[in-house]
Amino acid sequence: MSQEISRAPRLRIEHGPNVGQIIELNTAQTRFVIGRSPDTDLRVDSPKISRQHAEIIFEAERYFLVDLNSRNGTFLNGERIVEKKRLLKDGDEIQLSTELVLRFGDPAMTIPDNTVNPILRRGLWLEASGQQVYINRRKLEPPLASQPFNLLGLLYKHEGKTVPKDEIADHLWPDATEEVEVVSAIDHLVSRLRKRLAEIDDEHEYIVRVRNKGLKFVQRE
Repeated sequence: MSQEISRAPRLRIEHGPNVGQIIELNTAQTRFVIGRSPDTDLRVDSPKISRQHAEIIFEAERYFLVDLNSRNGTFLNGERIVEKKRLLKDGDEIQLSTELVLRFGDPAMTIPDNTVNPILRRGLWLEASGQQVYINRRKLEPPLASQPFNLLGLLYKHEGKTVPKDEIADHLWPDATEEVEVVSAIDHLVSRLRKRLAEIDDEHEYIVRVRNKGLKFVQRE
């Protein structure tokens, strides 16, 4: 007798305590709070996590992510949340400080495709929901790790514009204190990212260093 597969929305822990654990969300529970406090729904015992750090709310048949004025930030697909709430889509990555990464999944959700022939065009295209990169109509396999993908996503968002290294550092390592180590880490990430992109397209440099200023994403024409 086949076992029925649950279609409930869920969170999967991808980094932090209990990696691989799946937590199903109950639509009868309108608030799911994550934080350091013992009375939260998902407790993360770390001084980098606020007592009530973030919450997922169920409202109008949809799920939203809310930062609860945390000290070290809540990130959705690599971008720090500044609005009151952000709509969650199937495959979205949620990060709290540097201590916890969750993957939101909703098997019943149909994701709207607002792009125009995204994979059919030349150059590089990102699929944030699945952390996938397509280059010249080919998917990059295996997918990028979270940090290289977050760096690429930041630069991709500001296509053609130079992003200063301090802005990159704040985006990737909001808690970092050693500037020299951060600069070295960025350089290492850029090297790793270039090598991965060159696996498909070694004739175009997508990530360009702008001397004494920062980095820039340059799309293939």
